[in-house]
Amino acid sequence: MTVQWGPEWPELYLGVEFIIGSFIDISSYVRSLDIVRPTSEETGTYSPAMMTVVLDNRDGRFSASNLSGPYTSGGATLVLPEITVRYVATWDSVDFPRFSGMVEDWVDEYPENGEDAVTVLTCVDHLARFAQWTGSGAYTSPDGATSGDIVTSIADSLSLDLTWRDIETGDETHAPIEFTGNGLDLLHDLCDSEGGAVWWEPQIASDDGGLRFIGRSTKVTDSRHTTNQAVFGPGDIQFRDPVLSSPRMFIVRQAAFTGATGAEQETGSGVPRIVRTGMSTASDTGVMAIAELEVAKGDPADNLRVREITVEPIADGSWADVLALRMQDRCEVTVEPRVSGTTATLPVFVDGLVESVRPMQYTLTFSFQSATAWSGFASSLWDTGEWDDATWFF
Repeated sequence: MTVQWGPEWPELYLGVEFIIGSFIDISSYVRSLDIVRPTSEETGTYSPAMMTVVLDNRDGRFSASNLSGPYTSGGATLVLPEITVRYVATWDSVDFPRFSGMVEDWVDEYPENGEDAVTVLTCVDHLARFAQWTGSGAYTSPDGATSGDIVTSIADSLSLDLTWRDIETGDETHAPIEFTGNGLDLLHDLCDSEGGAVWWEPQIASDDGGLRFIGRSTKVTDSRHTTNQAVFGPGDIQFRDPVLSSPRMFIVRQAAFTGATGAEQETGSGVPRIVRTGMSTASDTGVMAIAELEVAKGDPADNLRVREITVEPIADGSWADVLALRMQDRCEVTVEPRVSGTTATLPVFVDGLVESVRPMQYTLTFSFQSATAWSGFASSLWDTGEWDDATWFF
């Protein structure tokens, strides 16, 4: 049965597909649950999310060696890797899918000198399917295919269910791409040649989420990226432990990129200078647009960043706002420390998440990327009031 610690807490559900098409609720055995969605470090190329669950195994039900337990069939264990797991938090009768993926391992441990028994369940989200697939070179995308066409072809190569997709067209067309090597690397290379982003989003497409691909211009045209989906700060959503930084690693003064034509497109001046070659982007105009975007993102004058904050929704009842956030959603964060008296209000995009669940404790630590470079376009492409000042990289 699902677990809820009280009316001020969400209802929590952890289901495992021990039998294909049938999910078994094991929520009442959860001692702790942690989800890590790694930050892309502002690249838009994400690694698979991971979930680790510590389960109470004092009755041996999660031990693969227990062939008389509840999770067996025909004398064989159903406690196996690669089966599907779903975790959902429900608040005010609204379901917020938090994770869907595959079991990596079931590890039995016996702490307290054998006086206790737990099973550690480790999982990866469905983006890992792309990392596990290796193209043989048997398929090459057609000349002039859009970014979305190529992402779709990669998904087709994996036989990814059609309901597990939310793929945009993108802004660029590409020279032919041979499908060789790791499928996730192919997606990441394509994002570099589009200026877009790709990840597995649990809150879209299906009960198991879906592959989400956005093009470069989505962040200036789609409302999830142009208007604040959450506001953090005094009088708004409360948080603790903010981390602000102005890192040298994100400064870019000059970019020199080369696409399918072989002609280098250079913008900006000075160092750091970044070089990117072998892009599949078909047009030099598109390559220059991506280079201009990198220089705009790396402007040292706008380098202050909110790297992370930690939210405990129980403190202010902000469950619906916080649980609804997705990767790349636009937000605003105001940091106003009592000690120094300095205040910083910055536009951000969600770029990573660590979610930690314990009895009577639920915390979400968000990582962010700067949204400053996109702020001049935050209304729409055609109504910004910034024609003379904004960098036009779309």
